[in-house]
Amino acid sequence: MLAQQGFSAPHWFEQAARHYIDGHQACPWCYSRHCVFLHERNGKIEYHCSCCDFLVCKIERTGACFWIPGAEEELV
Repeated sequence: MLAQQGFSAPHWFEQAARHYIDGHQACPWCYSRHCVFLHERNGKIEYHCSCCDFLVCKIERTGACFWIPGAEEELV
């Protein structure tokens, strides 16, 4: 998964949104299903995986995206 780190934050946000819908709350980092939580608050949209701790967020006002890679091995 280290090779995946070369992608941009907007790429990861798009992937997280797609995996959340198409993969039944799946994680684009570890590919686990039913483990991603979507939070929309304070003008931010966040996707967070409870299995590997992958996190990506987008600030709606500016469109800026930030991400944190998931763990190489599942945390649970």
